[in-house]
Amino acid sequence: SQNAYVPGNRILEYNEYAVTELKKIILEKIINLLNIYFKNNEWKILITNSWIQKYKDGSFLSPHNHMVVEQQEPNYKYFSLAYYIDDGNPDENHTFNGCITFQVNQKLFHIRPKPGLLLIWESHLIHNVNPFFSKNNSERMMLSANIICIPENN
Repeated sequence: SQNAYVPGNRILEYNEYAVTELKKIILEKIINLLNIYFKNNEWKILITNSWIQKYKDGSFLSPHNHMVVEQQEPNYKYFSLAYYIDDGNPDENHTFNGCITFQVNQKLFHIRPKPGLLLIWESHLIHNVNPFFSKNNSERMMLSANIICIPENN
């Protein structure tokens, strides 16, 4: 029961109040991130796709990244994100239950999702979602997106 990526969705383009407010927050956080690492640069930010994922008991995602190497431009910055809407009442008796795990320099970093958590990472990073188990058969719900940042002086 692996959860699958669904291409072509554009949830963040919906003209609903909650969606537009979340999109504003996401764009603000991306701009803040870019300003920390790349001072004195203006960016055009494109949300290439965004989708909702649900995790039922036993759902997981195998290690993957969100980079399409043949489409990569050297001066562009590529980010992926996860915004957790509902944590699905995880059962703490399962080690790393539903954690998103990043693999960086042969080290693992586990993050336990909570409602309202926004994670942003470089799209090339390998990550997976450990099997999710709920205490009461609830579903975990999250929004995912991929973003390209293009320098304006490029």
